Amino acid sequence: MVLECKYCAVSRLCIPAALDDVPKEVFNHTVHAKMQIEKGDLLFKKGDDFKYFYAIKSGSFKASNLTEDGREQITSFFYAGELIGFDAVSSDCCNSNLEAIETAFVCLISYEKLLELSRQSFSL
Repeated sequence: MVLECKYCAVSRLCIPAALDDVPKEVFNHTVHAKMQIEKGDLLFKKGDDFKYFYAIKSGSFKASNLTEDGREQITSFFYAGELIGFDAVSSDCCNSNLEAIETAFVCLISYEKLLELSRQSFSL
């Protein structure tokens, strides 16, 4: 599977419209890692530091929290083509556990590098 941004069908969701003039090769350096997550593995845990947006290239995830009595409460599902992480921007930490329901491929988009790229783009 080719995982470069310039070949990715999901890139239209990842690359902000304001950065349309930025070559995809430049944006490709903002993507920190492209990784495979196995079924049952956590992409992140509630309380983890927020550093990345996650673009789901394939597979699906469930977001959940534990109730006071220890039961799992599923709060949402995410599927291929979706971008995850917006809810963590204001709190600077992940707000739930995110578990792969099936084997999935995701790209980690550095929030810090994305902000830097945005600043450079607007100062041109």
